[in-house]
Amino acid sequence: MKKNLLFAALAASVMVSCSNDDIVDVNHGEGIAFRASLDRALTRANATNLENLNAFNVTAIGNGQNYFTNMPVTSDDKGSTWKPAHTYYWPSYDLSFFAYAPQEPGGTVSIDNNGKKITGFSPSKKVSEQKDLVVSYNTGNKTNNEEKGVAMNFKHALSQIEVKAKCSNEKIKIEVRGVKLVNAAATADFTFPNVETKTDYSLPQNNWSNWQDKDNHSKAYMITGKDKVELTADAQSIMFGTNNFMLIPQQLTAWNGTTSKTGAYLSVLCRIYSLDNGNETLLYPEPTKDDPKTDKYAFAAVAIDTNWEPGKKYTYTLNFCGNDGGAGEIDPNPGPVDPTDPTDPEIDPTPKPDGNGGDEILGKPIKFTVTVDDWKDESKDVDMK
Repeated sequence: MKKNLLFAALAASVMVSCSNDDIVDVNHGEGIAFRASLDRALTRANATNLENLNAFNVTAIGNGQNYFTNMPVTSDDKGSTWKPAHTYYWPSYDLSFFAYAPQEPGGTVSIDNNGKKITGFSPSKKVSEQKDLVVSYNTGNKTNNEEKGVAMNFKHALSQIEVKAKCSNEKIKIEVRGVKLVNAAATADFTFPNVETKTDYSLPQNNWSNWQDKDNHSKAYMITGKDKVELTADAQSIMFGTNNFMLIPQQLTAWNGTTSKTGAYLSVLCRIYSLDNGNETLLYPEPTKDDPKTDKYAFAAVAIDTNWEPGKKYTYTLNFCGNDGGAGEIDPNPGPVDPTDPTDPEIDPTPKPDGNGGDEILGKPIKFTVTVDDWKDESKDVDMK
């Protein structure tokens, strides 16, 4: 076998790493061993796993300088084998490899001997276009990696958020048309880890810094559906599709439940009815003498103060009208200010006559609990105020 093995060999060992990885295959191609891992917990369309990774960029640094920069590496067989765009031979010194995907991550990538950062990273405003940012730092040399290649162990750099909802009161009917997440930082800088991202490595939150665009409603993330969702006693997703929010890890500061427009909260675009012997009475948005609120929806808000960490999934379960719970509070930004459709005529800007942001909709607050797991479902029960 040639002693100067092509970099094509070294680039090809890829691992998308989270908790509970499965080693799913060992594929020997042209004398190179390709190891692959697959996270069992990834179920949403915009979450990255080995089969949909498809491509990444990698930079090699050694001997105080870049050996190559942002070289594309691709797979056309769902991660079984990987093909670098160019051929590089092993130098006589060790190399450090910094990789990321997607190849256009939503910020400015700069990787050299002076620093390794993604500056000004910002998730797409459209949830369907948000991507799962994965990163890797691993090392290699001719002696140890010429035969087997370099295992690129990728880590999820973002936090994944899903919102579910239920209604525990059989006398209340709730129709949901959308959900928005408000006042989280929408831009930040990411620094690549300086510790190898081996399988047991967890990416810390402090790799993120310089959080910006916080408390800016125009930067809110919202998703709506063409068909409304009617809540039942069983929690169901109100993400209106197969995508979750993929957002920057950060410590949220909760909205204080007043007219203040600062602080993080979730807000559900809905219609709330009272039921009695088959009759429905619209409660929210509240009809008036001059406006029956036909086909109009209004936001019901609940404050959140979760500490989002990289590689973790957070599931908020909103419990409308549960035990000692109500239907939330009037949104301090009631609309029509859907950041994805600021002229939506179905969003009611005055959901209650003389009502103000923070006023309780049905007299009770929202309550919630949180559990955390590594890129698995983190269940968070939320009782509506």
